[in-house]
Amino acid sequence: MKIKLESVKIVLKKIFYYFVFIISFVLTYYLGFFSKKMQMFNESKPPYTTIYKKNVTLAMDEYDNLLIIDKLTGNYVLYEDSVGKSIFIMYANKVSTAP
Repeated sequence: MKIKLESVKIVLKKIFYYFVFIISFVLTYYLGFFSKKMQMFNESKPPYTTIYKKNVTLAMDEYDNLLIIDKLTGNYVLYEDSVGKSIFIMYANKVSTAP
């Protein structure tokens, strides 16, 4: 009986080591797979551009949408009303608190 118990322990120990090895191999594979996906996701974002007030004209239309018009090319970007209102409030606060 003692011999069988020891042989079962040895077999279970080997099975446990193989199980840990296979699980670590699978986890490492998925970690590499998802890290590659995350790198591709981060690279797909467009770079930010800085816009200076001297190069653009800010305007608001009748629906409170914000227009940022490039003075050189005449191209414009239209932002929805919540963005326009937020920027207008920030600009108005800056003007009203100026000395």
